[in-house]
Amino acid sequence: GEEACTDIGPNDISAPQIKPWQDVLTEGFKYEEVGNGVKIISEENEGCVREYQPVWFGIELDEPGQCFYNLEHTNSYEEMDNDKGGFFLGNNLFKEQHANLFIMPDLTSLGAPGYDPTRKIDLNYHIRCIDGNGNGKDSSEYIMNLCVKPGKDTNAPKITKREPIKEEVKFNQAELYGTVFTNEPADCKWDFEPTKSYDEMMNKMTCANDI
Repeated sequence: GEEACTDIGPNDISAPQIKPWQDVLTEGFKYEEVGNGVKIISEENEGCVREYQPVWFGIELDEPGQCFYNLEHTNSYEEMDNDKGGFFLGNNLFKEQHANLFIMPDLTSLGAPGYDPTRKIDLNYHIRCIDGNGNGKDSSEYIMNLCVKPGKDTNAPKITKREPIKEEVKFNQAELYGTVFTNEPADCKWDFEPTKSYDEMMNKMTCANDI
């Protein structure tokens, strides 16, 4: 669904040039250029993202490229680790614009003790992009930096995804494993009656709330 006819330039020896994508950034945030990259700054919470707050951000390239990010420094594109990062939204297409949604984890899981009232963690997204000729594998990382600190949480959890997606099941099927994903750790229930409150619902779900 995203086919493109692109001249990748057989004589091209330059890596894709990266810059922040302004239009996709979540409202209430801004980019500030810092060295080889940018810092994502919130208009509240002393410039930091709140725990569990979802944030959209993205990059733009000067040519179609495949982009990968890591939460730790690596020396090359090949060294970038799926366990500490991945493609933007899991998409390995060669495109000029790449967006990502990241839901901030809690600070305890990032190593900041829960008893410290001033706790704050800096996160760096180390990004590399390659073009159709493979240029960019050994390029310097483009850094997107942000800080995470506690903030007042007054929002109910949101369901962000479900599995399976299908609306129907087989005839006479007796069991169905259903999963929902939320934007923060949460305890969930389900019921056949849509008007029941959470406390009235009869069925508890098994919830995996670790990072």
